[in-house]
Amino acid sequence: ILSYINTFSNDEFSMTIPAELIKISTIEKIENGFIVYSKKKKKNGGEVFRIISVSNDEFKVLNKNENSYIEKITSSKEKTVIIKYPTTEEYSDEYFSDYEKIANQINIIKNNVRLK
Repeated sequence: ILSYINTFSNDEFSMTIPAELIKISTIEKIENGFIVYSKKKKKNGGEVFRIISVSNDEFKVLNKNENSYIEKITSSKEKTVIIKYPTTEEYSDEYFSDYEKIANQINIIKNNVRLK
C-alpha cells in the first residue's frame, strides 16, 4: 500500500506525491501548477518535470511544438493539465539516480491529479 503524505493544490487542480519521493524532491508552486525538482540539484536547475494547467487552445499550440516534451494528463471543457519535461540537455548525469527514481513514479503522480 502506498503512503501519500503531501497533496499540492492550486485553483485548478491538485496532485498527490508519494511519500518516498518527498525525501528526494522539492515541489515549487508556480502560477499555473507545480515544478518537481531533484532536492540535490535544485539550486543548479534539477527540474525533473512540471505539471501545469493550460487552456485547451494553449494545449493545441504546445502539442504541435516539436521542441517541447509534453504529455496530457487530464482535461475539462476549458482546461488541460499537462506534464512538461525539460529537454535532455538540462539533465545532469551526476544526479541521474534521483531523476530516475522520481520519473519512475510519474504514472502514480499522473493518476492522482484531480481537476477542481
